[in-house]
Amino acid sequence: EMPNVEEWEGFNFGGSVLSSSRFSSSASSSSGVTAGGLRGSRRLGRVIHPVREPLKVGQSGDAILVPHNETIIESNLNAKHDNADIVSTCRPAHLAQNKFVSLLLDEARRRLDELHKDDANKGNGNLALEDSISDEYLRYDEEVTHISESKDFPSQQPIIAIETSKGKTYHTRYLVAADGVHSPTRKHYHIPMNGEASIQNLINVHFRTNEALSKLLMGNSTTNPTSPKSLNERNGENNQAMLHFIYNSKLVGVFVCHDGKNGDWV
Repeated sequence: EMPNVEEWEGFNFGGSVLSSSRFSSSASSSSGVTAGGLRGSRRLGRVIHPVREPLKVGQSGDAILVPHNETIIESNLNAKHDNADIVSTCRPAHLAQNKFVSLLLDEARRRLDELHKDDANKGNGNLALEDSISDEYLRYDEEVTHISESKDFPSQQPIIAIETSKGKTYHTRYLVAADGVHSPTRKHYHIPMNGEASIQNLINVHFRTNEALSKLLMGNSTTNPTSPKSLNERNGENNQAMLHFIYNSKLVGVFVCHDGKNGDWV
């Protein structure tokens, strides 16, 4: 299920996820609770991406900085492109990686099974028509733990043996390794690294919030997702964002809201 567009059209910049454009130091107590009842600090800024309508030829797809003291109507920004053709019939979307991978896996299995059924109908298959072959040819959540070469086969070419975390061994003549910059396959065959081994170091933590915290984090909004409100109105009312860039004395980081109402964060 796709999160509502108002959850992911914007990026917020502030001292915490609960930073607000309406925060006032005089209205806050020593506990850090604002007049609105939310803990946070003053929002430094917010940008909104033009994702509610199809992008048109000549229209900028860049994010729009929403100032606190100006009224900018999104439709006015696109007025000069009203008669232009749309760039694509596809609409922008936001899917968390775990959801996207699940969709890709389901589609890969479906296509493999369709290919098998086509072969079976032509009399080329070795399995019954109703059998599924996706689990035989498509492996997920299975790590390669050891690679070795063997010539104990009739062929003159060495055969590569691949052992996995599920205790299985597969044999092949060719191995395509797409296992990242720290590739154990590359290291096993003493293949040198081309380029920089580490551009930067990041730590990602995938976590979920309970229902009460999700309501607190996502509740500071009265925006109707279909309402043509001005960008500054959406900026002032809406605490929801896909990315929350956090800057304070204790940390600099980013919270990624994949599905705030269901409490799915990174």
